[in-house]
Amino acid sequence: AEHLARVAQSELAVRVDVSDETAACHFADDLLAALATPALLSSISVDIDATVGVAVGRGDDGERLLQAARLAAREAKKSHARVLLAHPRLDNDWRDRLRLAADLREAIDERHLSIHLQPQVDLRTGEVCGVEALARWRHPEHGVISPAQFIGLAERTGLIRNLTQAILEAVSAQAARHAAAGLHLPIAMNVSARNLHDPAFFRCLKDALETWPQARHYLHLELTETALIADPAYSLQVLRQLRELGPAVYLDDFGTGYSSLAYLRELPLDGLKIDRVFVHDLTHPRSRSIVRTVADLGHALNLTVVAEGVEDVAMTPILSELGCDTVQGYGIAKPMPADEMVGWINRWPGLSQDEAEAPRDR
Repeated sequence: AEHLARVAQSELAVRVDVSDETAACHFADDLLAALATPALLSSISVDIDATVGVAVGRGDDGERLLQAARLAAREAKKSHARVLLAHPRLDNDWRDRLRLAADLREAIDERHLSIHLQPQVDLRTGEVCGVEALARWRHPEHGVISPAQFIGLAERTGLIRNLTQAILEAVSAQAARHAAAGLHLPIAMNVSARNLHDPAFFRCLKDALETWPQARHYLHLELTETALIADPAYSLQVLRQLRELGPAVYLDDFGTGYSSLAYLRELPLDGLKIDRVFVHDLTHPRSRSIVRTVADLGHALNLTVVAEGVEDVAMTPILSELGCDTVQGYGIAKPMPADEMVGWINRWPGLSQDEAEAPRDR
């Protein structure tokens, strides 16, 4: 008996009765052979590429087998294999990830995650002009878990909605606390592509802004270029909805995607952030040319231009001369617990006159 089901947007699962692992792999080969024939879509011939993860069990829990097969399929993609059989190492990896996912769910539900803030500095005045909120998770056994690890885990396990809601609430509450303390600073947070396609995200955003109405004036949402260009028409609609709710919208990691100028012109954005890969080595003439070109483009579109990944404060006069408005990075300050930000700002000496603004060739 065979059963076919869609388990994700681009994933199908097949349950089949087989005698052993060899027979299961032969079945996978037959599936790939069937997909080798191009499909006709509106009279257009389309080639289909696929990888297959195989998991075999006798009386095993169906969910366990499905997760093992999905993990094997992901490993197959990484290794460019066509078929990969789940094995004990993969199974152990899966169990570890499952345990970590359960711990992450608990941390989200119990609000054990925290946010750290990284300051942004205005190159004209040398003063702090905003902060970016970054999620942090200290696991009771494993210590600090990197954001790349637990955010990726949330994406893969469907916890990204819960995670985003928790961060959004924490950021909105922090913005309100800052305002109450007389600190009127924009506070930015990252939003994933999945969030943009989740109606629940907009409900969470609306609820947060109703609970902490002061946040409406200070919240900045950062969306990656890749997330926006995946579906330009939908992205335009989403950005308009976000702007109606109040937050400013910035294009993050600019330069790592493939945005067209015509497309950028239509997007209702407030700013863009030049990816750190272009800021890292300003001694290279081409890097400087790219930064200057992006800054000029941003200003032509009436956008604030932020250079991220600034590792040395000595880079700031160069970035100012190239046309950047704001800088952010370890050269200014590392992300810090939210309750330390006010004290840090009070101690911030500002950029020197030379650092704050160099003559701009515009």
